[in-house]
Amino acid sequence: MDSLSMLGRKFGFKSMSTGISTKAEEVGLKKIEWLYDLHWYDEKEPTCYSQTSLPLVVECEWDYKRKGDRDNDNYSAIKWDFQKLLVANADLRALIFKARSSGSAEEENAKLDKYFDDTIKGYKNLADGSHFLFIAFNNLGFRYINKSNALIL
Repeated sequence: MDSLSMLGRKFGFKSMSTGISTKAEEVGLKKIEWLYDLHWYDEKEPTCYSQTSLPLVVECEWDYKRKGDRDNDNYSAIKWDFQKLLVANADLRALIFKARSSGSAEEENAKLDKYFDDTIKGYKNLADGSHFLFIAFNNLGFRYINKSNALIL
């Protein structure tokens, strides 16, 4: 979160995140959560509460299942956070999560990938050309998945 917050600042945006370190706070980054785990924003100066853009929103999830879930969904925690990104009116929506890396991991990860595709395509309030970035970590490293609901003619 420190790196993403600093990158936002480098591009001229303000950012908010509860996941930043004390060191990041000391250089003026805001340690506060507003709807998302991290977001970059612009606002009309000097007025507060007058955002003019939301270039990036990020959700991070390191658990697979939500506490208290009684169904057999192996990725309920990740799906829960992903739904927040669907409703974001941002230029880029990013989800950072832990993917499975043992057992039937390949099959489970393929199901999750299909869920992302189907949900993006099925969400009616999503603007055409909306962009999503998925960063999936496991014990083998990480992979990037870029998705868009852009119309292909």
